[in-house]
Amino acid sequence: MTGDGTSAPAGWYRDPTGRQEMRWWDGNSWTPHTASSRSGEVFEDPIGPLAPSAGEEAPDSLGAADRQAPGPGPSARALVARARALRAGISEALTAPDLRRRKARAAFETVRSDIARQQVDAMPLARLKETTQGRLRLGVIESAGYRTVGAAAAAGQYRLQQLNGVGPQTATQVIAAARQLEAAMTQSVRVRFDPDQRPPSQAQLLSELRAYEAAEKAISPLHDDASLLADRLDEILTGANRASSRLKMFFSGRRRRDEARQALGALDALMNSPEAETTDGRLKNALAALGQPGLDPSDLWQDYEKRAVAYNGLLIEVGELESDLDAGQGFVPADIAARVHAHPLDASLLEVSLRGYQAFGAKFALAPGQGHPGGRDGIRQDNRGARSHVSPAGRRPQTLPCGLPGQRTDQLGT
Repeated sequence: MTGDGTSAPAGWYRDPTGRQEMRWWDGNSWTPHTASSRSGEVFEDPIGPLAPSAGEEAPDSLGAADRQAPGPGPSARALVARARALRAGISEALTAPDLRRRKARAAFETVRSDIARQQVDAMPLARLKETTQGRLRLGVIESAGYRTVGAAAAAGQYRLQQLNGVGPQTATQVIAAARQLEAAMTQSVRVRFDPDQRPPSQAQLLSELRAYEAAEKAISPLHDDASLLADRLDEILTGANRASSRLKMFFSGRRRRDEARQALGALDALMNSPEAETTDGRLKNALAALGQPGLDPSDLWQDYEKRAVAYNGLLIEVGELESDLDAGQGFVPADIAARVHAHPLDASLLEVSLRGYQAFGAKFALAPGQGHPGGRDGIRQDNRGARSHVSPAGRRPQTLPCGLPGQRTDQLGT
C-alpha cells in the first residue's frame, strides 16, 4: 500500500529486493519481471524474500528511478512514435555512408567511361584488326570517312551496312570489336583529376567523394552505439506497439496485455536512459551534418587543389583501385620517402586509425629535417585528419596536424 492507503498503479518501480534496477508492480503485488534502464532488457527474476524494510508493500513514491510507464492510449502512442522516429533516424544515419559510397562509385564509373570513350574516339580504326587477328576488311569503312574506332561505333551497324562492300557480318563484327575494345579500355583506364580542364563529370565525382567523406566522418564515431540502440528498439517496439492502442489491449488476453505493458515499460526506461538520450543527440548532430549543402564546382576544384591526396585516397577506396604509391606520398623523392617510412610512429592514443597517406604525412611531420607541413609545394594538411595525438617511439606524445603530401613537390627535405 502507498502512504495514502491506496495501491500504487501498475508500472516499473525500483526493485525492492535490490538485486535489479527496476521491477514490475502489477497493481497488487511485485512480479518476477525486471528491467534495466541501461539496456532496455526485460528478464525474469523471481521475487523471493524481500528485505524486512521493504515488506510486501507497493512503492510509495515516484522518484527519478521509480518511473511509472505510460498507460495504454495517447501517452503510449506518443512514446512509441518517438521511439520509431529515433529508429528511423538511426537507419538513415547508418545507411548514409554506403549510399553515398555507391553514388560516388557511379560517378567514378561515368568518369572512367568518358575517358575510355575519348580514347576510343581518337583511336585509329586499324586497331580493330588487332582484336580480330586481321580478319576484318576495314578499307571501305575508312574510305567512307570512319577513320577511328569511335566514329565507326557511333555510325552503328545499319549505317555501315549501307556502304558498298560492307555486308551484315562485317558490320556486326566491327561494332562488336569496337564495343569490346571500349569495355576493355574502360576497365584499364586510370582516372586522374584534371584541375586545368575541370570536366563537369569530374566535378560531380569530386562532389560525391566529398559527400561520402562527410558521411564517414559524421557516422563512424557513433556507428556502434547507434547499432546497439537500434537492436534494443527492435526487440521492444513490437510488443510495446500493442499497448499504444486501447482497442488492441481490450481484445488481447491477459498474458498479451501483461507482455505489452512490460514492453512499454521497458521502452519507456530505454528511451529515458542516459545512453539513449546521448545517442539521440549525437544522431541529430550527425544528420544535420549530412544535410549540409555541397560546394559549387569552382569551390570543389579549389578544395581539391588544397586536399588532392585526400581526394585521391577516397578515389582509390571508392573505385577499389590499387593504391597509387607515388600519389599517396605526394610524389616525394624515393630517398626521402624511405627515411619517412623508417621513422617510428606511436599511434596508441589515436581514437581512429590513420589511412596510409595520413600515417605517411604524420611521419613526415615528425621525421627530423623534413620541415614543417604546409605550403603549396609541401605537405598539405588534411581537414579530415584534423589534429591527432601521435609521437615518435620513446618520446612524449604531442598534438599536431596529420600532415599530408601535396599533389606535387620537388623540394621537400631541402
